[in-house]
Amino acid sequence: MVEITPLESRIIRQVEYYFGDVNLSRDKFMKEAVKENDGWIPMETMIKFNRLKSLSEDVEFIKKSVSKSQSGLIEVGEKGLRRNPELKVPETLETALNSYKENGVYVKGFCPEEKLDEIIEWLEKHGGKTLDVHMRRFPRDKKFRGSIFAIFEKKEDSEKFLASPEAATFKEKAMVRSTQIDYWKRKEEENKAKVASQAKKKAALEANQEAQVNSRMIRGALLEIVGLPEAAKKNDAVEGEDATTEESKESSMNGSKDSEAPTVMNLKQWLNEKVR
Repeated sequence: MVEITPLESRIIRQVEYYFGDVNLSRDKFMKEAVKENDGWIPMETMIKFNRLKSLSEDVEFIKKSVSKSQSGLIEVGEKGLRRNPELKVPETLETALNSYKENGVYVKGFCPEEKLDEIIEWLEKHGGKTLDVHMRRFPRDKKFRGSIFAIFEKKEDSEKFLASPEAATFKEKAMVRSTQIDYWKRKEEENKAKVASQAKKKAALEANQEAQVNSRMIRGALLEIVGLPEAAKKNDAVEGEDATTEESKESSMNGSKDSEAPTVMNLKQWLNEKVR
């Protein structure tokens, strides 16, 4: 059996993540890169990837480490590294995720400062090999929100993790664990309940407003008037006309008897006379 050091193991895991189904389905750079040069990606390019670079920049050491992998996912050659051509890449991220949907878990309860490497080691210690671990972040500031989605290579590994009593805590903090399928079911039910609650509140508010209006209305106190001439518009004067005389202005403001449109004051006076 080939001996693999902890550092070599981390390098293998990281490189296999780059060439894995999930990452290749969503990483535009990798998706395009594997279409060229028969899928070979030069080591000069590989060591530019931040997480791999943080582990090692020694090209030969990285190639030696990856060659110890037993998964059959990566080929090592003079041109660099490439995904096994016999393994078809999923066309979309949705396709990739659906193929592993029964292997996915949701875990909540981590500290905001937690590191990905420590989380992965904890998952693999209590479950098995992971294919993808996504640290969920807040959209605005990108800070870790304390929960993850993880995909195990095998369904039985995800079941092992969820059933493990030791995985109930992480650094003495209690963890909330479930399958991703159950998580999304819960979220769907919560969203439906939220929509129903909002609709109920809206209906109650509208009913309350209607009751307030009805309480202020007295039967027989409303009067509908039809057939009144349209009110004269303030800006009906034609551009370029000569200025009106002071006399015509005063007549217009006070409301002349010949006016086709009674002013509001005239209408109020007329109504007062009718209801006396």
